[in-house]
Amino acid sequence: MDIIKSESAKNILARSYDGGHICYENAEAAVEVAEKEMIQKATEAFRHFVEDYCNESGRKDIAAESEHYLKIFNELINA
Repeated sequence: MDIIKSESAKNILARSYDGGHICYENAEAAVEVAEKEMIQKATEAFRHFVEDYCNESGRKDIAAESEHYLKIFNELINA
């Protein structure tokens, strides 16, 4: 089972591996990269839902206001 899904985070950790230890700064950088990637994926998934699914399901009112809902989503996810 692969715990770390972010390839960028894995690369940072792999480059910083030193005899069984990883320095705090590199571990912190790996977590930050993974968090940014997760937020980007979540935002894209939400955008797809609001723009495509809501439009296809007849909720054109929601799809038409997608930028507003994306703005609110980003504010909430980055709080």
